[in-house]
Amino acid sequence: MPTLCPTRSRAWKDAPDAYVGVDDAEPTTLLGGGPALSEMHNVWYKIREKLLLAALYQPETMREKFERLSMEWREDTAFLSSVQQMAMHPAYQEIIGMGPDAIPLILKDLERTQDHWSWALSAITGINAVCEEDRGIVSKMADSWLNWGRQAGYLQS
Repeated sequence: MPTLCPTRSRAWKDAPDAYVGVDDAEPTTLLGGGPALSEMHNVWYKIREKLLLAALYQPETMREKFERLSMEWREDTAFLSSVQQMAMHPAYQEIIGMGPDAIPLILKDLERTQDHWSWALSAITGINAVCEEDRGIVSKMADSWLNWGRQAGYLQS
């Protein structure tokens, strides 16, 4: 049984006998009675719509976006052997599109995973921190970028 409570808002001061409540089975449904009920319903649905939109469109932080995209990239490319195909994945490309703000996030991930981030870091920074003899050796490429990140001030020593 829903609980009804008397309204206290000035918007309904002319309807002291108006009651409104929320249906326990369906919390988005208003219940009640009194002369101002339809007005209360209108206001409720406007407020409800704004709250739902606000909840749906909370902007992601850079970290949240990076984590979402990197997880999507890893899941979709787990069985690929071609680094080019991995780097062309839309999520990887979107991480590159995050620009310099993604560098510390990529480097932190690289510390944990030693994953294929060299392409992204080169695309964002415009440099190649990996020497020729280490190309293709993921762990050495990761170490080169991590050393670069420390020297550039992106990582603590």
